[in-house]
Amino acid sequence: QWWSKDDDQTLRYHVAPPKGPDSQTMLRGEKSDFFDALCHGDVVEVQHQLEECGADPNSHFSNVTVNNKNFTAASPLAVAVLRGSSNMARMLVSHGASIGSTYSFKAGAEQQIWEGPVT
Repeated sequence: QWWSKDDDQTLRYHVAPPKGPDSQTMLRGEKSDFFDALCHGDVVEVQHQLEECGADPNSHFSNVTVNNKNFTAASPLAVAVLRGSSNMARMLVSHGASIGSTYSFKAGAEQQIWEGPVT
């Protein structure tokens, strides 16, 4: 895992790929223990952050890249679902994450922002 800055000074957090280079997950956003735990798929630490540190399961991260796809915003539940982490998703829902939480990305020739629910 490592942090880097893009040319536009966007902070990017890289997580080592679980199964080869095509499955690499990268998330951008503010560094926090909750964010780091989501990046790593660390269910135990995410649970600790929710129960002991007051992390918000319905927060949103901006400028998120998951599995080499860019999103303008994503909730923790969206990140878990997009990463394919069903255990993380179930744990977040059990701690109050809205199943109607959203993610968004730019689409089309005009790069309009599309937003939709995780479910």
